[in-house]
Amino acid sequence: MKRNIATVFAAAWLVGAPLSAQAANNVLITPSTDPGGVMVGDSLTFVISVDSVEPPTGATWERLSIGSIKAIGPDRTNSYVDRSTCSDLSGLELRDPDTSFCPFWIWRSLLGGTDPIAGDLFSFNVLFPEPGTYLVYIEGASASFDGAADFSLTRSFPDIFNALVITVSDTPENLLSQLLEDVTEIGKPGKSLRGKLLLAQAYLEADDTPATCAVLADFTKQVKAQMGKKKISTVVGDRLITDATAIMTAIGCFD
Repeated sequence: MKRNIATVFAAAWLVGAPLSAQAANNVLITPSTDPGGVMVGDSLTFVISVDSVEPPTGATWERLSIGSIKAIGPDRTNSYVDRSTCSDLSGLELRDPDTSFCPFWIWRSLLGGTDPIAGDLFSFNVLFPEPGTYLVYIEGASASFDGAADFSLTRSFPDIFNALVITVSDTPENLLSQLLEDVTEIGKPGKSLRGKLLLAQAYLEADDTPATCAVLADFTKQVKAQMGKKKISTVVGDRLITDATAIMTAIGCFD
């Protein structure tokens, strides 16, 4: 069930003092919500862009800086930006073209100019190796000028309110494996249920979604029957049904 890489467009946010009176709304964040449907093993390509940034009247460019780019995973420590995928899209000359510096971008070819900067700046991929909530955001961005005060506009962790929050679900395969372990642990009542799940695994591996859905539906019916006979407790039975339903939802049984 390998999925193609999706592309999500996220604009760099420059939060704080306005860049200039005529360009107070020149920076956007898109999308503002989770794109949805992201699973473990997926990756998303982000494009950082600005609508328009230019020097104030009478000033000239020194540089534009954006970074560091962060994609914090469920452990809230590691960043999952894939540096090998970083690509400059600006058409401007980077201070250092080595993309190993990907989390921090500086353009200095603007030196002495007055032209506005607009459009896509760079792209990068974020990896999602485990389920949970990920925060994608930019720690800071600044525009430096000669002849005017710099615009140093920063949004830093742990102030995460402007981060793009992405919820990553485990794969149906992993969820089904975990459900199989749970059923095995309940002992004798789980033997027949285990057979159902092994069959569901085989159908899932064969990409036979209708058959997988049918077997999981039978599984939930059998769990309810065993709950009615007091062979499985209500707490355990409800959990098994909830987990089976989550798998069925993930593979599209209810679509």
